[in-house]
Amino acid sequence: MKPPCFSDKMSGANADRPGLKEAFEFARKGNTIVVWRLDRLGRSLKDLIALVEALETRQIGLRSLQENIDTTTSSGKLIFHLFGVWMLKHPPLNHCWARGGWG
Repeated sequence: MKPPCFSDKMSGANADRPGLKEAFEFARKGNTIVVWRLDRLGRSLKDLIALVEALETRQIGLRSLQENIDTTTSSGKLIFHLFGVWMLKHPPLNHCWARGGWG
C-alpha cells in the first residue's frame, strides 16, 4: 500500500496549514512524517521544536530528506537539537534558513 502524501501550497510561516494538520491527525504511534526540508515544515525555530516535541509525545518520528535528520534514531534527535541550539546562538544566520537556504 502506498503511503499517503499531504501537501500545502502556502508558506511554512503560516502555522494554519490544512495539509500539515491532516498529516498530524493521520499519523499514528510508530509512524514517521517525512518532509523534503525542515524549512518546509516551519520557518520559526520555536514552532519547529514545538512540532517535533508534539510528535515525540505521540511517539511519531520526523524525517527530513534534505538535512538527513531522522528523529526516530538517537543520532537524529541529537542532530535536530544541536541544529536548534546552533540557530539560537547564531541569530544573524537565521535569515538564511528562513529564505530556504539552510539545507
